[in-house]
This record gives sequence, structure tokens and C-alpha cells, in this order.
Amino acid sequence: MIYRFRGAQKDKILDAVFAEETKQNTGGGRVVFDSDNSAFYLQKDFCEKMDDRNFYWEINSLAQASLIWSSEILANAAEKANQSEI
Repeated sequence: MIYRFRGAQKDKILDAVFAEETKQNTGGGRVVFDSDNSAFYLQKDFCEKMDDRNFYWEINSLAQASLIWSSEILANAAEKANQSEI
């Protein structure tokens, strides 16, 4: 999980976050919004079995990107969305 809304989320913020997906590092994953939990996740689907070392690197890359998304990218996207309302 990279972010969970405490209240109702605004469509402009959701759109702004999804717009960042093509511009920012997702660690090989994709941005997913779970409406049941009101939360954003970086998700990667694995279709083929891989050895432990490659799996570790793939998950580590996703985890590192998730940290950046939660600490920087989501806040910047929300700020841009809120500024466009003014």
C-alpha cells in the first residue's frame, strides 16, 4: 500500500495520481486503486515462475518505488490536483 484515504477521495486527485504513473518509476508495476479500502497500491503480476534471486530483485524494485510514491509522488499529485481547483 502506498496511500489510504481517511475520508472521501476526490476524482481530481485520483486522476492526478494515475497521470503520474506514465511519468514516474513504478518499479515494474502499475498503480492500482482499491475502492473497497480507498487505497493506492503498486502492483505487479507475475505470469511465469522465476528463480528466487530474480524474484527478490523484482519485489525489491517494486518496494523501493512504493516508498518514493508514498513519500513524494502522491503528495505532489494531490497538490497539483488541489491547485487546479483554485
